[in-house]
Amino acid sequence: MYHTGVYLQRGRGLGNLLSGLFRAVLPAAKTLGKGILNSQLTKDIAETAKKSAINAGLNLASDLVAGNNMKTSLENNVEAARENMSKTLQSYVQKKKKKRKRTNQNIHPPKKRFRKMKDIFD
Repeated sequence: MYHTGVYLQRGRGLGNLLSGLFRAVLPAAKTLGKGILNSQLTKDIAETAKKSAINAGLNLASDLVAGNNMKTSLENNVEAARENMSKTLQSYVQKKKKKRKRTNQNIHPPKKRFRKMKDIFD
């Protein structure tokens, strides 16, 4: 007598329907995710978050040594980190708005269309 193990459902059910969806969506999501992770905005936010975390840690340690209330110190540091992140986002948005718009001089003039000459039969 052979032991076959636990029966697993194969080829039917909800997983069968969702597998096609995942096969179509996952490659697009991976491409989109890589684009987001490699963007300059994400790098700037990560750098700001790193600096804010270091400053918050130093401030919390100094407040702990000074004997200040840790809860208020933590709240103040979180608020400062939020302000730093919002400034980073605002500066990024302002940079995008300041991009130079194309003027009429840079745009190629429309091509002249060939007009058919009228003859005596038109």
